[in-house]
Amino acid sequence: MFGSKAAKIGVRALSGVTAAAVLTLAITGSSFAASRNTHGAGACKNGGWTTAESNTGAGFRSEVSCLVYVRSGGTVWHPSFVFQPSTVGLNTDAFMHVTGFHPSDTGTLTQVVIGGPNAGSTFSFLSVPLNSLGQMAVISTVFTVCNGTVGSNWTFTDSHGLHASANVYVSCAN
Repeated sequence: MFGSKAAKIGVRALSGVTAAAVLTLAITGSSFAASRNTHGAGACKNGGWTTAESNTGAGFRSEVSCLVYVRSGGTVWHPSFVFQPSTVGLNTDAFMHVTGFHPSDTGTLTQVVIGGPNAGSTFSFLSVPLNSLGQMAVISTVFTVCNGTVGSNWTFTDSHGLHASANVYVSCAN
């Protein structure tokens, strides 16, 4: 599954009224299949240019601009951020899978609250490490209160500017 040992990171976002009150770092890894990047011209074809990023995180205007970039020696990246599951109940882990970034790099993980009294509030983790495959250790977020919060948007940006985002939502139905 996601790992047998976990270390709680004692961070409470937004003064205790949170969408993400607890983050858990899975020490032993993940069974989630990481997507492999195609860095060459193939990464631009069949619509791939629409989600592709240059080495510095810039997007492309067209397939042609993506191909020109590759032919001039540029590397195309397809960073990915996925929550599993993407909707959770209270006190249930939503696991972040961040892949396709620069190997052995660091980045910033940022949360923005969606809905509720703290809508738009931002909380960031700095210098989050990536492994040699460009993946972040599996981290989970937990919603601990239903105060009108609908969910949160999370973004990971590596030190070169590659970025990907995902939303996670909380279901407060009884």
